This record gives sequence, C-alpha cells and structure tokens, in this order.
Amino acid sequence: MIGATSRGAGVLALSASLLAIGIAVGAYLLVALGVLLALASLADLAALVVLSRPTTLRPSQGEVACSAGSGATVALSHGRLRGNLVKDQLVAGLEAGEGGSLLRLSCPHAGSYLLSFVRFTLRSPLGLFEASWEDPVRPPVRASASPRFLPLAVAALAGAGAMGGQGTTAFEAPYTLPRGEDYAWTERLQPGEPAEVIDWRATARRGELMVKRFYPQGSREVSLVVDLTATDPESADELAAASLSIALGLSGSLSVTPYIYDGERLARVNGIDGLARALLERLGRHYPEAFRVLDDYPGRLRLSEGVPEGKVIAVTQLLSPLPSLLPPGCTVVQPTRPWLRAPSLEEAYIMKERHDREVSLLRASGCQVLLSVRELTKVVRPL
Repeated sequence: MIGATSRGAGVLALSASLLAIGIAVGAYLLVALGVLLALASLADLAALVVLSRPTTLRPSQGEVACSAGSGATVALSHGRLRGNLVKDQLVAGLEAGEGGSLLRLSCPHAGSYLLSFVRFTLRSPLGLFEASWEDPVRPPVRASASPRFLPLAVAALAGAGAMGGQGTTAFEAPYTLPRGEDYAWTERLQPGEPAEVIDWRATARRGELMVKRFYPQGSREVSLVVDLTATDPESADELAAASLSIALGLSGSLSVTPYIYDGERLARVNGIDGLARALLERLGRHYPEAFRVLDDYPGRLRLSEGVPEGKVIAVTQLLSPLPSLLPPGCTVVQPTRPWLRAPSLEEAYIMKERHDREVSLLRASGCQVLLSVRELTKVVRPL
C-alpha cells in the first residue's frame, strides 16, 4: 500500500494550485512550475513502486526451537532488508550476515509460532510517499518455544546443583560465605532495634536505615516459599522459573528448604528436586512437556508439615492469601505482571489494586518486595 506523506500531500496540493492559478490567469510560468512539481512527484512515486515490490524470503530452515523469553536466528537463502522492518511479537530484526541475511525471532511466551510473512515500510527518495508491504516467507518458519522453567526443572531433578553463572535463565549464586564469617543478609531496621546494629554504609547507599543480619552459629538456612497459584499459564511459567532459579542459585552456599503453597495450605517438600517435581506436576496442566520430564525422572513427591525458619524468601504474585502467612522481615519476589494479560480492563484494575495493597502491607511489616530475581542479589550479597 502506498500513500502520500504530509510533505507529499503539501507538494501535490501546491502543484495543483499552481496549475489552476496559472491556467486561470494565463501565467505560463506558474503552469510550468506546477507541471515540474507534478513530474517530480510522479518520478518519486515510480522509484518507490520499484523499490517496494514484494519479494519472497526463503529461509534455510523450516523449524527452530527456543525458550520462552529468548529468541532464535534464521538464515535466509534469498531475500534482504529493503526498508524499515516492522517489528512485532515474533519478528525482532533482520540484519546482514555472512552469506546472506539473518532474521531474528523473539518468542515472548511458550508455545508455537508460525512466520509466514514479514512487514516492511519504506519512504520514497524525496520523502513524498511511503509504502508498506509484506514479503512472504516460503516455506513458513515454525518456532517452538519451551517454557522458561523446563531446563531449570531438569537441572534440579538431575542434581545439577547451583547454576550460578552457567546460563542466562539461572539465578546467579550471590556469593560463597567466607570461612569464619556468619554474615547472612542486609535488610531494613525493624522498630525497637537499637541504633548500634545499623549498617551506616548500606544506609547511606540505599537512603533508609539498614542493618546487617548474621546467621546463628552453624545455621545458614533459607526457607523458600513458592506460591503455586497463578492467574494464567504465562505467570505460572514465570513464577516457576524464578523459584527454581533462586533455589538452584542459593543452594551453592546456603541450606535451602523449599515450601509450596497451593492456595489452601503450606507444606514442606523434600529438597529442591521435590520442588521441581511439585512445579512440574502443577504446570503439566498448561505445558504437556512437564509430564514428559517427570517420565524421564520418575520419583515421588513427599510433603510434610512445617513452618518456614531462618531467612524466608517467598515467590508469589501477591494475589493469593499467602502474603498473610509470611513472617515479618521476609523477602518477597514478584516477577510477574498478570494485569497485563487480564481479559478485561476491569479485572486488570482489580488485580493491580490488590497487588499494590499487598505490597504496602508487606513493606509496613518490614518485608522487602522485589520485582525481579536479579534484585535478590542486592539483598543477599554482602555490602
């Protein structure tokens, strides 16, 4: 589709005006000038028509695989960038590579994608007209995006241990505790605590009263509480990935005891592999790949009663009753934005309002609320 830009519309209007006035008053100079502008516009339009003629993009592969939130690259045996690429949910870019062009795909969510065309826009050499068209992709490229939590669950079941620094999806282990030191984490000063415990360096850096916490002798335990309730499959994937990433990362230097909350009760699970098994069983309703992983790693999920002890880290959407069960001074990680996927504006508003209310209540009780897993390293890393 080709249309005139604002500049082009002005030039065409000026050309028509010059022709009309020149003919009316017999001013041939004005007529000639109007004709020149019209011819220049036609030449500009003709150049754009030639440049924007659709051509077929031929990929060198018909299927690609990636993880949700990441992307993949497809080499083109025929076709190149001829205008401005219109990026969408799947197409992230088109760039020159060795032997041809490279088409970059982005898979924001788990599932299957089909790329059958790529949109372009282009302005004419004089900027009077703009064209938009679609280059077909033949054969179409099928992209399969696996859930974010899947490779982390496999690592946990396989006994991979801490994955800090070994992958883009794994939470980086914050540190290894030096010998002879019992430093645990830094958090806000609680009401009633003496001023002697204030960490003034951390206070100056963060702009609020902070205090260092230390583990009791011989105890370096962290309780990881995972909320299994989620408003949608994408949020469930994000919560599971964040939970496993934290568990695998912290297990390199701390004793991690996982707990799960199913909307009714809080239960302790048997280790990080048990947490992975619980998440796979829960998310299998949305992602069939989870059951295939459980088939590859047979075992039994064992639950027991227990109360989180030591430092408590909770991973939740803050849209369930779990926040009311958390102790004061805990750390809450909320990596999802479920209101962006709400079916209606009214439901999105209700979700966001409840979320913000829970955040205010938790912070009033001395808890820290973090909106990404990466922020957790700032909480547990020694200052």
